[in-house]
Amino acid sequence: MHLLPADRADHRVIDEEQVCRAVAALGDPESIRTQAQHYAVLADPTRLTLLTCIGAAGPISVSDLAAATGLHDTTVSQALRHLRAAQIVNTERDGRIIRYLLADHPVRALLARHQLLCASLTTPRLQGRAREQRTGIARRPPVAASTCVMRRLMGHLSCWCCSRYLHA
Repeated sequence: MHLLPADRADHRVIDEEQVCRAVAALGDPESIRTQAQHYAVLADPTRLTLLTCIGAAGPISVSDLAAATGLHDTTVSQALRHLRAAQIVNTERDGRIIRYLLADHPVRALLARHQLLCASLTTPRLQGRAREQRTGIARRPPVAASTCVMRRLMGHLSCWCCSRYLHA
């Protein structure tokens, strides 16, 4: 039990090797706090929606984001202000128009993984639907909207990315 901190030496341990692996995976407590902050940014459905749109569309203006999401311009602006303060999005100016794009930030990688995961979870349903239309036989129950791992982890009631795939 070489990785167990001294202040926890009195805890009951069943498998020392498993404890060592778990402690090694935790690493520095500051890195855990940083990871939690990255996930907290994605915990808001509005911010997640905007980040998904920006990731898919590239540099995009507030008005275009509002049109794409159905949100008000002011709601989009406030959410983008928060994302810009967290250095998750950058801006580029084109005359009077300011366009937002994803910054080189760990959240960008999280979004990419989330979209790949959602696509891999929903692709069989779309293929099954096509097979069902051809044959008239449903071979498996439809994938539930709760299959989105990110939504389950964050406790979201809706996920723009998944609803786009699941209701396509």
